[in-house]
Amino acid sequence: MNRLLAVLLLSLPCLAQAEVRPSDINRPVGEDGLGPGYGTYATQWALELSVFDGAATELTGLEVGRLQIAPMLRLATPAGRNDFEVVVGLLHHRFGFEANDATQTTWRLTNLFLAHQWAWRTLPRQLRLGLGITLPTAQLPRGDVDATGLALDAYSTRALMAGWRELWLYAPETLSLTGHADSYWRASSGLIVGGAAVAGVMLRTSDSPAVPENEIVLQGELEIAYDTSYLRSALRAGLVALPISDADEVLQASIEPDFRVRLGPLDLLLRMTIPVNEPAGFAFSDGGFWAIHVGVANGTELLLPSEEPPEE
Repeated sequence: MNRLLAVLLLSLPCLAQAEVRPSDINRPVGEDGLGPGYGTYATQWALELSVFDGAATELTGLEVGRLQIAPMLRLATPAGRNDFEVVVGLLHHRFGFEANDATQTTWRLTNLFLAHQWAWRTLPRQLRLGLGITLPTAQLPRGDVDATGLALDAYSTRALMAGWRELWLYAPETLSLTGHADSYWRASSGLIVGGAAVAGVMLRTSDSPAVPENEIVLQGELEIAYDTSYLRSALRAGLVALPISDADEVLQASIEPDFRVRLGPLDLLLRMTIPVNEPAGFAFSDGGFWAIHVGVANGTELLLPSEEPPEE
């Protein structure tokens, strides 16, 4: 087995999963025009590019470098008073050994995530309960050890970049089922406070020994934000737990500063994921992972609880 595959097998326990949260994409409001000010009663979309570039000394003693550029598309469309969500992305991954400058690159498809959210909304408050599924569109190459190892490193790197959030998107040959709950409150001043909780199960769909057979994930997060006419600023803290995993590290915490700049027809999205403990962090230490996210989304307007919803 070559050096690349040996390096990758050491990181396989890091695969986990998480859930789309409401602040990742402008939520559509209900058919009555009510909601926490995220969007209109129409399909909302966001296209985001996530980037990581780092070097590390692996447990084998090898110096390696990784560069990943990962576009992600998110769609949320209203269905009566409820929401239907779709998430899918690509990974462009480069892996190399520092000693000889040898590099390999690959393009990989993430799993396809589908979810339905049942929502109860007023203008200042939102409560949602949802069910989601990922289809196993993330696949590993067959018959080539180098290609398989490179694909595993691509998915593992993307999972660590996210601080174990939405990791089911990056678990190859796996089907996941999740239950989701979130609640958000908004004041007339523009302050937003809320959180989300997720429980899920991840099931292997192949006989590959490189993929964990079964996994359970528990995720919680808290968010505080302040919204103005041209800028929405937020800070989130998240924690993911793998209660039945055999890995040495079964808890991953991260923080995310997040900014949405309203530019009229489009919104500019700026976000950074900062894992704070192993296995993904600390973000900027040797071997740590992080991600810068830049994207665009449909344009939005500020709507505070003291205001009337716009006419359709």
